[in-house]
Amino acid sequence: MIKSVDLFILYDDVQYTRRDWRNRNKIKTAHGLKWLTIPVNVKGKYFQKINETTIDLSVQRKNERLIDICKQAGAKEYISGPLAKDYIVKDKFDEAGIKLTWMNYDDYLEYPQLHGDFVHKVSILDVLFNCGKKTIDRGEKMICDTNKYTFRDGLTSEFPSQLILDITEICNLACIHCPHPTFKKSKYYAKRYLEPSLNEKMVHEVRDDSEGQCKYIRYTSNGEPLVHPDGYKMVKYAVDHSNTFVCLTTNGTIMREKKTRQLLDSGIHMIDISLDAYDPRTYSQIRVNGNLDKTRANVLRLIDWVKRDNLKTKVIVSFVEQPQNTNEIEPFKKFWTENGATKVIIRRLHSAAGAVESIANKMHHDYKHEQRYPCLYPWERLTLDPKGHLSFCPTDWKYKSTFSDFRETTIREAWQGTFLKKLRQAHILNNFSCHSFCGQCPDWKQTRWPGEGGRYANIVDQLKRGT
Repeated sequence: MIKSVDLFILYDDVQYTRRDWRNRNKIKTAHGLKWLTIPVNVKGKYFQKINETTIDLSVQRKNERLIDICKQAGAKEYISGPLAKDYIVKDKFDEAGIKLTWMNYDDYLEYPQLHGDFVHKVSILDVLFNCGKKTIDRGEKMICDTNKYTFRDGLTSEFPSQLILDITEICNLACIHCPHPTFKKSKYYAKRYLEPSLNEKMVHEVRDDSEGQCKYIRYTSNGEPLVHPDGYKMVKYAVDHSNTFVCLTTNGTIMREKKTRQLLDSGIHMIDISLDAYDPRTYSQIRVNGNLDKTRANVLRLIDWVKRDNLKTKVIVSFVEQPQNTNEIEPFKKFWTENGATKVIIRRLHSAAGAVESIANKMHHDYKHEQRYPCLYPWERLTLDPKGHLSFCPTDWKYKSTFSDFRETTIREAWQGTFLKKLRQAHILNNFSCHSFCGQCPDWKQTRWPGEGGRYANIVDQLKRGT
């Protein structure tokens, strides 16, 4: 019919007539003919013209119309976007027996948009117009991958479940599987110590803002944490004020009587000692500049004092499996189990995100034909480095994963910020070139996933439960 019309004439300056086709008409629906009415302001305006007539946008009218539509559709629940809180009156819906539910748009993934920075909380039409048919395919892939990689099971973008504090760059050993010997000679090394004030800031935020989502604070470093002059004080502050599990990773070589006593007096929940060998000769090959007999004596004394004083501190001994020590795994387990270690952990060898070139080359070769999967770190861990910066990778030795200065932000702001949101999105979509650091990482297969076992988070959970 419209195509057959040559000319349309709009009578916009004639008198407006109420209760006719100008503001109400019938439409055909699945439930038969229904009135479609546009509310207009007519009270006291009997002689107004059509071009003087305005739509009634009052809150009352909006609520009445929404409720009326719900009733006509037989709806028991109305789901609304959060911006409608400006005009929707919940009591009106309650009186009508209709449940009012607000949509939650948190953690919706970003998509390509024209004209500047990404704008959130817009119509689904915006996605369709910007991305076309691929929107559906991409959305299905996101859902599939989210389930596949169990991001909904124990991993969160609300607050990091694990906080890693690299409190110093200095180390007294030169282990063959560790980047420190090379790092020490690089431009990135400056013998830094983390400022105690930043430790306090992080502890306070965990206590006040994590809402129980932070499972533990771990003191470690691209070095040996016990060389930090205030290391044990920082640990004690976290134990006393964070309201979460506190642990420390050390090589144990300088954990002599005074430092052992300080650590135990701090009330620390777990001490993890990296040993990597059963035989002293193997130990000297792997942990260069170390002495297994002396280090072993330090650990045995620690275990003895924990038992003697009936302390709650858990003692973990760990072993990074590599060609030099594979045949020592079983005697290592047997010795430390019999001598009172709470747990004995066998860890996978990794290249520290490519920092150990020989290991990285082997991994690139071994995994070059395998389908890569996302890293869990952007959903799990946040690292505070000795410079006072936040990074998304705890194995970074060149400060390439740094994305924020902790002095100028908070944990929650950084964790929920644009940078990590985009990084998570890219990982879900297997777009690892999104960041140069992620793109070159050969260690992706060494990551332990929820349910796989052997993860640090699993160990902490087990210790908390007493298993």
